[in-house]
Amino acid sequence: MNQETPRNPLPEATERSQREMLNRLVSLCGEMSTSASSVVASIESMEVRRQADYSKIIDQIESQSESKFWKVTYVILPVVLGFLIWGLQLSTNQKIDSTSKKLATRLALTEAFYKKKLAIYEDADKQMAGIMEALKVLRLDPGDSSVRKVVTDNVRKLSELSKTNGLFLTKDVSEGLAEVAFMAAGMTNSQPAIKLQPLTDKVASVEKAMTDELQGQMGSLD
Repeated sequence: MNQETPRNPLPEATERSQREMLNRLVSLCGEMSTSASSVVASIESMEVRRQADYSKIIDQIESQSESKFWKVTYVILPVVLGFLIWGLQLSTNQKIDSTSKKLATRLALTEAFYKKKLAIYEDADKQMAGIMEALKVLRLDPGDSSVRKVVTDNVRKLSELSKTNGLFLTKDVSEGLAEVAFMAAGMTNSQPAIKLQPLTDKVASVEKAMTDELQGQMGSLD
């Protein structure tokens, strides 16, 4: 009978020890892999939070800057608008004042012009009325030298008035006054029977021309 060779326990123990070490290494590698993944995830999560916090900080800074801008704008804008309105009012007042002065000057000159014109027309009408009254008396008493002198003086004044007031007399009125003076001068030496109607009609025609002219010019100023 053959005797069995006794088994050497050392190789089995060595193999078992190696397997255990291998298993531990595998387990350790797995743990390390899991830990590394966890670390990476943590790092990524931190990066996301960092970017979010950075965005919030930027938004706050921009919001504060915008808020400061509007606060400054709310303070400055009324002041700027006030200066603009003041400038416009000052410019408008100056224009109104300048226009008012020009208008006042124009009205003063116009008033002075028409006062002078009216005075000349009144003087002309006074001379013509004096001539007509004196000629009526002279028809009754041709020898009255004082009345004849009144006619002569009025004729001379009327003739001068028609020639020296071209700025205030229109051509028609000036010529009409000169014609009245000429007709009256010719009647001073006429016979008493001479008729005064032509001269009366001429005087009435000149007076109507002066009245129409004054009314027309005064109406154009309204």
